[in-house]
Amino acid sequence: MLWATVLGIGLGAGQALPGVLHAHRGKDHDHVTALSTMAQTCGFLLAATGPVLTAALHTATGTWTTPLATLTAALLVCAAASDAGRPRPQVTGPPPPAALRRQGGPHHP
Repeated sequence: MLWATVLGIGLGAGQALPGVLHAHRGKDHDHVTALSTMAQTCGFLLAATGPVLTAALHTATGTWTTPLATLTAALLVCAAASDAGRPRPQVTGPPPPAALRRQGGPHHP
């Protein structure tokens, strides 16, 4: 029962979270639609190849070590790509002198 609950929560969050992230990342309705379409198309195409490739690796090697190592490597690549894709704060110019004084920066007369 515990595993069913954990999997249910995980799978439910896996369906809801991307929609929230698309809406948060998009600038307007059209941009959110384009992000969602691209992400779902690419995601489902990649997800469909996972079981086939895992079974092929297991059949070729006769062990689960290689498929699990490959899946772990893919997870690390996805984590790195996720971090690379997040928005970074943009600095548009130097902060005003008062802000520099509060931060302990150089003092301007």
